Amino acid sequence: VARQNMLHDNKEIADEWFATIQNADKTKILDKSTLEMARSVMSEEEYDQEFGCSFTAALVGAFYGKLMNAARNENRIGTVPVEADIPVHTFWDLGYSDTTAIWFLQIVGKEFRLIDYYETSGQEIAHYVKHLQSKDYVYGDHYVPHDAAKTSLQTGRSMLETMRNLGFRPQILPREPVLDGINAVRHLLPSCWFDEKRCHRGIDALCNYEKKWDAKNKVFQQKPLHNWASNGADAFRYMAMASRRLSNTRNEVKLDRYGRQINRPSAIMDYDIFGGM
Repeated sequence: VARQNMLHDNKEIADEWFATIQNADKTKILDKSTLEMARSVMSEEEYDQEFGCSFTAALVGAFYGKLMNAARNENRIGTVPVEADIPVHTFWDLGYSDTTAIWFLQIVGKEFRLIDYYETSGQEIAHYVKHLQSKDYVYGDHYVPHDAAKTSLQTGRSMLETMRNLGFRPQILPREPVLDGINAVRHLLPSCWFDEKRCHRGIDALCNYEKKWDAKNKVFQQKPLHNWASNGADAFRYMAMASRRLSNTRNEVKLDRYGRQINRPSAIMDYDIFGGM
């Protein structure tokens, strides 16, 4: 693997070396019974990594690993165009000392197109509002979690109030069980298309969002592990929970990058991910 990476990064050396990757099924070095025994004691993800030489195999314990692999195999991760006359909805997971993550979504027919993603930490809300305004997008709705309404002891204002003072009119999502949100994401992902370049960090977060490991009982718990991937995954979870509301929208108010209303007809989506047409 190290040699392969070296060859990939250094063209001069690559002219002098030969590298190849062959999985166990092709090399026949290990007989069929040995591979079958390995399959019986390993998860599918572990087997793909160890014997299938897969560098894209889903992380063991990942909530969305297989679904994200399917998105890549179906070419739903790549270049996604931005439609100039369709509103862009944003979905926020808010933090200050922790990371704030924002997904940018356009709905085109049955497709949920993730056209952009942004995250950073240690910034005031004004920073994120300014970032959105720097984009040449026509905005629809901005969705924030329920805790955006909590008053900060530092400022005496809530994040929701601050956003409104800066010209944004965010929609507050109700508090929902995390596992319900995870299931909503699983329903939604087969309808999603990701711009690989602009959403790189968010894609990595979805691929690495994993279950918490119970070392005592040596099993994965159903609750998620809180790590760097949680922020992007949480923002995506809020999007999944709001998707029914979005799919039932017929007259959306569209806002420009400065929060000003634009009275133009918006896209209509007749597809409900939870119930079909």
